Amino acid sequence: MIIGFRDCIRLFGISVIVCLAVFVCTIFLNYNLDITAAEEQIAPEGRVIYEALVMTGKAVAAVSGGCLAATSLVMLLGYIRSFIDARAKELGVLKALGYSAPAISRRFLVFGAAVLAGAVPGLFFAYCYMPAFYARQNETGLL
Repeated sequence: MIIGFRDCIRLFGISVIVCLAVFVCTIFLNYNLDITAAEEQIAPEGRVIYEALVMTGKAVAAVSGGCLAATSLVMLLGYIRSFIDARAKELGVLKALGYSAPAISRRFLVFGAAVLAGAVPGLFFAYCYMPAFYARQNETGLL
């Protein structure tokens, strides 16, 4: 099976959405882990702001990251379905030639590679952006 230019564009779009989902979730989940570790150091008058920051981090990670992840999953599953429908004859010929189901399914690793190609840069960029994110949060002097 040949992956064409249009297929590459679709897989790139899926990779970008996965990258954004991983980036958003990594930033805000790490932020929540770090801020909850400093819970004992929060003064009583700053308790309300602290709790608001924790809830905001959870909400952003759940809503933004969850919506991006769900969007990429729906896009990926829809694209796999259309890919299979468009190449049903090719898959039938491969099966008739004696290819086993695992041998044919190995050709679909490109879809998993697209997800991995989005997740790895998302994680990398999130960890590179974390110091700037913390510096921005500390500008107000709340933390």
